[in-house]
This record gives sequence, structure tokens and C-alpha cells, in this order.
Amino acid sequence: MSPGYLPKRAAAEYVGLSQRTLDYARSRGDLPFYKIGPRKVVFRVADLDKYMTRFRVDVGEVVV
Repeated sequence: MSPGYLPKRAAAEYVGLSQRTLDYARSRGDLPFYKIGPRKVVFRVADLDKYMTRFRVDVGEVVV
């Protein structure tokens, strides 16, 4: 496996989400993926990083 791509389990660990959450994001079309053969799914690290930016909260924007 190329270092720029992660299988689902490693991708989930990389972003700190469950595999089920990644599957949900995939099914909604929110997270690009590659399907290798009938079962293997891999994610590009750059796509995972981009996906996670939507959850970023800048400190100056937090309202308590």
C-alpha cells in the first residue's frame, strides 16, 4: 500500500473516527475513496485531511 493511501481501518484511526462513520461519509458522497477489487476500500490521506477541515473550529470563533 502506498504511503499516501490508507485502508479503512487505518484511515479511521488516522482521523479518530469509527469505520462506520467513514462508511456513512462515503455513502453520502462526502468523502472520496478508491475501491480495489470487490471489497477493499482505501482512502487518500489528502482527502481525509480535507474532509476533517470541515470540522475545524477556530478558537476565536467559539462562543460559550
